[in-house]
Amino acid sequence: MTEGALLKLLRQSDLPRERFEEILRDRSARRSHVVRRLLAAHPRTPRREALSLVSTLFWRDLAHISADVRIHPEIRRAAERDLLRRLSKMALAERIDLARSAGRGVLASLRVDPDPRVVAALLDNRFTTEPDVVQTAARPEASPAALAAIAAHPRWTLYGPETCWTVVRRHGGRFSGRLSLSVEIDLGDFLVTEEDIEEAV
Repeated sequence: MTEGALLKLLRQSDLPRERFEEILRDRSARRSHVVRRLLAAHPRTPRREALSLVSTLFWRDLAHISADVRIHPEIRRAAERDLLRRLSKMALAERIDLARSAGRGVLASLRVDPDPRVVAALLDNRFTTEPDVVQTAARPEASPAALAAIAAHPRWTLYGPETCWTVVRRHGGRFSGRLSLSVEIDLGDFLVTEEDIEEAV
């Protein structure tokens, strides 16, 4: 059977149990990483087998599983653990993609990534919450580029000036003389300038 036919079968909600078990036993079918991902995520796959399949997946498949709330929590957590183990060896472009798509269990590690482009990508992740953003902004190690990305992001400016003032109060002293904040942080009705920073700190 072709990969396309297998994928079509595995995506059927009414796939007969006997047919599913045939696919599960077919070792040749597992050569496809997409088939392995669907089997790992499928509610009919025995838990032990699903967990063993998770460890064979590519990082994109793991990110997909970690972010799919329909999948059993134990399988999602296994995918997240595997992602965290691989994180230190991932290239920058991969970490950026991961920051946009991963489930919540990976966000805490991505929040402290040294590259501001990863932090900027994290702001677009649907699982990122306002406390995540505030904690990221409040880190003493947060770079000016990451802080500027937070302050300028349209999703987070909807929450009002709180996130921006977290940035200013925590990092204003660092900005003074180092970051030309005549590059003003524009928050719609709120504009943070160098004078504001001097007053805040």
